[in-house]
Amino acid sequence: MPGALQIGVWNIHGHKHKELGNKLELNELNTMIRKHDLFGIVETHADESSDLNIESCRHFVKYRNKSGNRNYGGIALYINKRIKDGVSYMPNQNQNVIWCKLNKEHFHTEKDIYLGTQFT
Repeated sequence: MPGALQIGVWNIHGHKHKELGNKLELNELNTMIRKHDLFGIVETHADESSDLNIESCRHFVKYRNKSGNRNYGGIALYINKRIKDGVSYMPNQNQNVIWCKLNKEHFHTEKDIYLGTQFT
């Protein structure tokens, strides 16, 4: 895979909005995610029942425990379908971090590259 990877991150302050609905369905955010090879969103305020899918991407999600009746925090990492075969999820115990590995054979690098998306 020649060329530089496009990597981005956005704090979306919750994936749902009273007037806007699911922010991941908004053109601006959806386009921003699909323009990048890897794109992290933080503060998803999502849980296991939330729809965080984006059609052209594979994604990894971590949810935070609820505080009262609300979901707080949460992160998701989207991998564009162009590179999805070269990216692996790296399990870890930290609910605030998603790690992935970019495979050296796929990306033609000397070593694997590890990339983390963190919410603090």
